[in-house]
Amino acid sequence: MMNSEYWSSKVEHMESIDKLPWQALKFFYHVARLQRLDAAAEYLHVTSGAVSKQIKSLESALGCPVFAKQGRYLVLNAAGEHLYAACKIQYGALSQAILQIKQQDSDLRVSCEPTLAMKWLIPRLSDFKQRHPQVNVVILAAGGTVDFATQHIDVAIRRNDFAWPKQVYAEKLADEYMAPVARVGEHQAMCLHSASRPQAWQTWLEQHVSSDSASQYTAMPSTEFEHFYLAIQAAIAGLGTVLVSVYMVADDVSQKILQAEQAFTADGSGYYLLAMADLFEQEKTTLFLRWLREQMQLTIATHCQ
Repeated sequence: MMNSEYWSSKVEHMESIDKLPWQALKFFYHVARLQRLDAAAEYLHVTSGAVSKQIKSLESALGCPVFAKQGRYLVLNAAGEHLYAACKIQYGALSQAILQIKQQDSDLRVSCEPTLAMKWLIPRLSDFKQRHPQVNVVILAAGGTVDFATQHIDVAIRRNDFAWPKQVYAEKLADEYMAPVARVGEHQAMCLHSASRPQAWQTWLEQHVSSDSASQYTAMPSTEFEHFYLAIQAAIAGLGTVLVSVYMVADDVSQKILQAEQAFTADGSGYYLLAMADLFEQEKTTLFLRWLREQMQLTIATHCQ
């Protein structure tokens, strides 16, 4: 068992640290680094007299000098070298901690439906990063209801095909546009469905019931895929026609890999950016919201007009 003398020395050590003038330590660190009072004063945006006063305060607390003068320069003595070595370690640790905190705060964790993330959002993120390098967008692939706290999500991109809680903030991004799409130069005789929107074909056909060209799809056999990205890949492989969002195939259409067999038309739903706090309270969410709206409108203008 440790004796009382040990604990007494530990308490005295802690008390001696607490009595150190911490502001003076900062001044000492920069004088030791720059080796001149006037250089440290310029760096700290104070007068040389203020720096000198802080160094004297530190030496008084330590009970010994920490510098020796050599011409215009201040060089560390043995005590100063020992203290400077400790300061460098602590300043390094503090700088790293501050950097990590800033990086954490710069992260924008975005939940997005997998196909929309893969086929539309991620290919455009370099533009956002170029404009706003201070914001680090982290993509989490998910759809449906959002648990912001558990999943540590800042914002979520969702279509309004479900009811979100009243306390969730929501800003509309753009309308949804759908069309049947197939591989370029081929007429397909198979309808490709996605289990994530099982009623998509039926809804679209009801909306286009008066169109003779749309009626051809009612007689086609069909097959279902779990996700839209699988159904899109099947269409690229020439396996059939997929009814899909313009955002999910905009790049494939632009590159003439896929073609819309009918015009992209609004289906009455829309995409929203959801959050648990006002999206205009933080700069990073405001910037992302405005950028998403701009990019979605650009996609609409290119493919739906």
